[in-house]
Amino acid sequence: MTKKSTIRIVKKDELSRAAEVAASPPDILTEEDSARTMTRTVTGWIREFKEKSEMETGKLLAVFEKKTRLNEA
Repeated sequence: MTKKSTIRIVKKDELSRAAEVAASPPDILTEEDSARTMTRTVTGWIREFKEKSEMETGKLLAVFEKKTRLNEA
């Protein structure tokens, strides 16, 4: 049982593109951009928390309302 090895053909153009990608500097965010990103993230967390608490409050009110109707009858 022998494994067949695959042969990969690399063209000169691919090598030069790979070298350019490796040589390009990473994207650097300014302080303002990173602050905006953090603000958006925290704002999203706050929005999710408010929506979740509103849903839970609505469910609890429905349960209490149901119980009071049963007690009145």
